[in-house]
Parts: sequence; structure tokens; C-alpha cells
Amino acid sequence: MTSVRFSLVSVLLTGLLVSGCSTPEPEFELIVEEPIRVLYDRALVSIAEGKYGQASRRFQEVELQHPYSVWAARAQLMSGYVLYLKRDYDGAILAFDRYVELNPSAERRSYAEYMAGLSYFEQIVDVGRDQFLTHQAAERFERLIEQFPDSEYARDARVKYDLTQDQLAGKHMEIGRFYQVRNMHTGAINRFRRVIKDYSTTSHVSEALFRLSESQLFLGLREDAQMAAAVLGYNYPNSAWYRKAYDLLVHNQLTPKAQSKSWLKDIFDMLNPLS
Repeated sequence: MTSVRFSLVSVLLTGLLVSGCSTPEPEFELIVEEPIRVLYDRALVSIAEGKYGQASRRFQEVELQHPYSVWAARAQLMSGYVLYLKRDYDGAILAFDRYVELNPSAERRSYAEYMAGLSYFEQIVDVGRDQFLTHQAAERFERLIEQFPDSEYARDARVKYDLTQDQLAGKHMEIGRFYQVRNMHTGAINRFRRVIKDYSTTSHVSEALFRLSESQLFLGLREDAQMAAAVLGYNYPNSAWYRKAYDLLVHNQLTPKAQSKSWLKDIFDMLNPLS
């Protein structure tokens, strides 16, 4: 009987030693009332150690114990940051929005706006998927740029905003090409015109102009096709898309040119979707 008890104790001790090799983050933690800076610093230590759940609870405790202090506002912000580190992007967005709502004139609002935009941005998928998150990221970065143009986060927000625009333009291009291969050229033309009009600084404009000319030519809109190619040649003379457009027109015994004397009006009309 004694040997059996000894074996059981040995097994239990072995289990404790093995579990001691990896120290899982405790699900609950008893936090007593302490000075605010002690609580806040402990939460920062938890972040440094990668114990994000513990950090989140400690920041919450800062708010609970000292709700009207400046440290409570900082804790709100840091709670959002911890959720971002955990890749709980929806939770992070809610936390940053809560910070903005409760602290509308706070100095760190630009950071909250930036991190909310970044939380959307990190979830962007390829152009083959729905681009709701891309739109959301673009709106948040645009808001930051407009409201805090001199913020330390504005520069990176502009870079990421441009990336969202390129992504959205790419989605329209994908749909336009989808319409083209199915001979749905009116729908394709509308998509390509939208890229040219609404996303004129993206990398997709030269291809959009070529494909616009291509679809217009298919529909027998020869003068429109010539003008689209002319705009392409004027803005992107060394582009491979211009060379393709030029060869396409020559094959159809045409050349890139504006038939109308009202050049600017024709460009404006070309950039507006078909009704």
C-alpha cells in the first residue's frame, strides 16, 4: 500500500514539474488596490513579457481603481493596443473608438484614430474578396489626415491610405476584366472609367485606359477609343499598355487622337460613367 501511495505522489510531482516548464498565463488574478503608477507599470511589464491577457486585466484595473485620472485615459488607449497585439482587431477598434468617444479633445486622439485604421488595414484581403475592410481603413486614415495633418502618424497614414486606394482600384479592375471576357462591355467601361476618375493616382490607371479603349472599340465607339488611347499616350508614353493600345488601334486602321476640338470636355465626358 505504501509503494502505491509513493507512486501516486511521484506521478503528481512529475506532473507539477512538467507543467512548471511552461508557465501558462493565469486566467484570473487578484489585484489589490495599489498606487496607480504601480498598476500601470505592471501592465507595461506584462506587455513586455507577452502576457497580453494579464496586461489587459491590469489596464482595466487602472480604470476601475482610478477612473478620473489621466492614467485611466492612458489605460483605455493601452487596452486597445493590447487587443491589437493579440490580433483581436474588432476588440481593438471598439477600444480605440471608446477612447475617442470618452476623450474627444485628448492629445493622443490621433494615435487612437491611427490604430483603429491600422486594425482595419491589417485585415485587408486580396482583391478577389469583399473590400469592406479596405473602405473602412481608408476612411479612418483619411479622417486622421484631415483632422491631424501635422500628427506624427499622418505620414504613415498617407502611405497606407494610398495602398487602400490601389487596392480598391484593383477591385474595380478585376470586375471590369470579368465583364470584358464575358462581352459585357458597357459594365466594363463603367468600371474602368471609375478607376480613371476616382483612383487617378493609383498604379492601375494606365491599364484602365487601355482596357477602356479596348471595350469602346469592341462597341464601335471608335472616336472614344482613339481618345482614350490618346490620353494614355499623353500621360504614360512609355507604358506597355500604351504600346498595346497603339497596336490595337493600328490593327483597326486607327491612331490615338482626339477627334473633337474640345479636348478638355471630351476628357471630362470620358471620365464620367455611362448612364
